[in-house]
Amino acid sequence: MGNVDVEHGGNHDFIQETVQTIVASIEEQNHTNRGRSPFIHKVHSSLRNLSARSFNPRVVSIGPLHRNKINVHAFQVEKATYLKALLNRLAELKFPQDQILGECVKKVKDSIGEIKACYQGLDTTTINDLDFVKMMVMDACFILEFVYSFSGKKLQLQAQSVSYDLVLLENQIPFFVLNDIFQCTIFKIDPCVTVIQLISELLVFVNLFKTKLRTSHISIDPMPHHILSILHRCYEPQDNIVSEFSNSAMHSVVELDRAGVNFKPNSQDTKWAMAMEVEFYRFPWYWDKPTLRMPVLNIHHFTESVLRNLIAYEQSSGDLNYITSYAMAMDMLVTEAHRRTAATCTAAHRREDGRRQAQRSGAQPHRATAHRRQPAAGRQSRGLRQARRGGSTDARHGAGGSTDARCRRGDSTVADGRFEESKSQSLDLDASRLDASRLDARYSEWKMMDSHYNHCFPKTVARFKRTYFSSPWNIVALFAGIVLFVLTVVQTFFAIKSAY
Repeated sequence: MGNVDVEHGGNHDFIQETVQTIVASIEEQNHTNRGRSPFIHKVHSSLRNLSARSFNPRVVSIGPLHRNKINVHAFQVEKATYLKALLNRLAELKFPQDQILGECVKKVKDSIGEIKACYQGLDTTTINDLDFVKMMVMDACFILEFVYSFSGKKLQLQAQSVSYDLVLLENQIPFFVLNDIFQCTIFKIDPCVTVIQLISELLVFVNLFKTKLRTSHISIDPMPHHILSILHRCYEPQDNIVSEFSNSAMHSVVELDRAGVNFKPNSQDTKWAMAMEVEFYRFPWYWDKPTLRMPVLNIHHFTESVLRNLIAYEQSSGDLNYITSYAMAMDMLVTEAHRRTAATCTAAHRREDGRRQAQRSGAQPHRATAHRRQPAAGRQSRGLRQARRGGSTDARHGAGGSTDARCRRGDSTVADGRFEESKSQSLDLDASRLDASRLDARYSEWKMMDSHYNHCFPKTVARFKRTYFSSPWNIVALFAGIVLFVLTVVQTFFAIKSAY
């Protein structure tokens, strides 16, 4: 009996000790973060593994997360140059440089604990307070001088890369630090400009869409997290949007086009940059051709990087999903078209491989046998590489031509299309929270477009137009066939009439 009591007492002590350890860990974490939740997150591996280069700075490192990367060391000298230029502007207005720097350092030093708490997983042992304060002051001054000096000018290649580096999720400093340094520097040079107005010059340059970027509704109350969060605010709707989960499928562009749906860009004065709207006119939905209006996306070398960082920011924030919903909607619209094109290209390459195998089988049977033993995936990848090498030559033949030529011209598109497909597969997203209908809050219209697609009449009309009115030659052939058919009927009629 005594052994049982001892064992029971030992378990009780173990439980109490464990509870106290957990509570102490929580209190230590709260003391470290000083009541602030981190908002400059490291990109999750599920996102980073898809495209690591989209999250790494190319030219300049901002903040502590990438400061030790070799490729950004060369630009540290440039940061000092920008800082010197900013201090010279202030010196021209009779502001002592030492005084300005002293104010900046004091601002950062007074909030160093709060600044460190903004970074998720920051290893404070790798950098002391002196270097940390110096880094924050240098980076903030560099950003302000860079944006201020290049306002309204055409950026060179390096400056363009720097601009996109400034909107990477892991390459940020807290915006309240930037605002404090702004008050100590730029505000004294130009009291009429606000920090949001200054940063808006950068945001307009990195804007993803052709729609004009609006920043007039953005303020520092509440304080933004960082520059990337301000860009995200520009893409948030100003009105509250009620999301309703759609059980109907979002059909691909190919399917909607075959059902007679038109596609047009959004107007420049649209209230929301990412609005997707379905327009129906005066005719009933089963007779009318609906129009899907979409934002025009600027496609360039940095588009993927900006999109991925905005998505990563939303995933780390937890309660935002506008960019992710847009990406998922585009994925549903485009993926099926990519799959069909890829399947067509694969079948064409297999036919081409079979033809070449038949040609070589007489003179070189051993090579043909080896080819038959080659895995299908290997043959496909070899065919894709051959298509890439021959794509530019075949592209000169225009939109027509053989299936192989079309596959070679579109091969890079098929390969690049894996971005959307892999993204939707790798992001563990809650479909009820990230549904595509949230894009325009017109769930009933999406259902009407789905009903339009499922109706047989629009499909029949669209198929008829695609078959007989897709080119002038098809139109001529159609009318020639009609005339020939009418003449044949008339000839038959008169032949029968003359016989009787």
